[in-house]
Amino acid sequence: MNIKYPASSRQATLVAVLASAILMCGVAVAQAQTGVAAFPNSFEFEGPLRGGTAVQSLGLVNDAGEARLLRFVTIGDVGPWIEVRQVSDGEAIETFAIGAGGDATFDLAVIVPDDIANGTYEGALRVLSGSTEPDDAAVEIGVELPVIVTVNGTQVIAAAMEDFTVGTAEVGTPLPLSVEIRNEGNVAISPQVTVVILTATDEEVASITFAETRIRPGESAVVVDAWSTTSADVGAYVATANATIGSVVLPSRIARFELAPGGSFTRSGEIVSLELANRPEAGGIAIVNAELRNSSEVTAGIRFNGELIYAGGRIGDVGSLARRVGPDETTIVQVFMEVARPGEYQLSGSADVDGILSRPTTFAFSVGAAEGRPVLLYFSLAAGALVLVGLIVWRRRATS
Repeated sequence: MNIKYPASSRQATLVAVLASAILMCGVAVAQAQTGVAAFPNSFEFEGPLRGGTAVQSLGLVNDAGEARLLRFVTIGDVGPWIEVRQVSDGEAIETFAIGAGGDATFDLAVIVPDDIANGTYEGALRVLSGSTEPDDAAVEIGVELPVIVTVNGTQVIAAAMEDFTVGTAEVGTPLPLSVEIRNEGNVAISPQVTVVILTATDEEVASITFAETRIRPGESAVVVDAWSTTSADVGAYVATANATIGSVVLPSRIARFELAPGGSFTRSGEIVSLELANRPEAGGIAIVNAELRNSSEVTAGIRFNGELIYAGGRIGDVGSLARRVGPDETTIVQVFMEVARPGEYQLSGSADVDGILSRPTTFAFSVGAAEGRPVLLYFSLAAGALVLVGLIVWRRRATS
């Protein structure tokens, strides 16, 4: 069966074919002229630690006569493990601009999963080369570097509890607990930490299990939690910190402390900063981020407590949710406010620490007029598109 296409359709097809041919030729030439060289031309990592990071040096040279923007892409089984990092600060990067005739050195890092089985894993780092000009979106493969990782080591699980500290608290306020653990093995660990609290007469009153924290080989981490002392009595206590990693049990540590009567410690706080978090419009919501500091001697609840002012008149009370914050620590809370009219507003308020207010701070911000939706424009464009489609269909039927 012969099918006749309209002349306009045949012309469009011919143009598309020619464009594709030109594009293919252009890419082939660009690939041959990228001028990017790498050394070494492949990477082999033998026996890296599970959960650890192995690093080798990567050098790149731009032999082209113009600056190039390099983009790093990883492929294969080890692709998700690979990072290209700056030597100066160890920061992972995805792009890098290199001048004509220039060279640069990077760290090629392989981050081995902590649960990977023994074996050989392969992948590659592709260095894509493109123009540094914003309007030139052409990208070519400059070089592809094979990466082979052989995992064959025996897992060694070892750790030490380096420190255990108990904070200060009154009855009815959370008691901060922190445990520092160092990973002395060759695989990442997630220790389970439990603190048991006894009275002076050896009566157990609490057992707190911490959330697990992943610790890489050779690194230390501080895991924190708190004991709610709501039903506790004033007096002396003994806390014992225990940690296990699978079947491995670490030596325990003991800390002695006392719970003070409620109201024994002062409460105070301050507003560190206020910052507008969005671009509010009339009839909408304004959001302000409030950074607050707990200057108290104990962990306390802290929130923003204030009022909203417009055109010199008070609109109403505003505030945030409260958060528990340790001594001399900061937190960021959000204040949501309805803003009905455009213009200048003022937010005035204090850090509220368990009911004790700090010195007030005032913050001014602007609210813009609400922007209307161009419904008529959308309708006109849609109607025009329908008319155009109708004309095309009619012409095709007329020429068939």
